[in-house]
Amino acid sequence: MVRLRARHDTGKWRLTPDGVERLHQKALKNQMRRFSAGTRTPEGEAKLAANGKKSQRDPCSIREVRADLTDVYGLLREVRARCALMNVTYASPR
Repeated sequence: MVRLRARHDTGKWRLTPDGVERLHQKALKNQMRRFSAGTRTPEGEAKLAANGKKSQRDPCSIREVRADLTDVYGLLREVRARCALMNVTYASPR
C-alpha cells in the first residue's frame, strides 16, 4: 500500500517519497503502455468501427459524405474540362 501524508498548510494530500518510488517501480514492472496499442486484427478494427457507427447521429459520417462528394466533384471537373475543349458554355451552379 502506498502511504500518503497530510499537508496541513494547504489541505492537500501528497505522496511520501517512498510512496512515489514504489509507484514508479510498479509502473516499470507492469509496463501497461505495451498493451494499450489499440486493435491489432481486422476483426477488432471492424468492431471498433461498428462502435463508432452506433454513437453517431446521422446514418453517414462526415468523412463518408466528404468521400462521396470528392467523387462527384471529380466528375464535375471532368465535365468542365471536356466542355472547355469543345468550347461549350454552361451555367455554373455557383
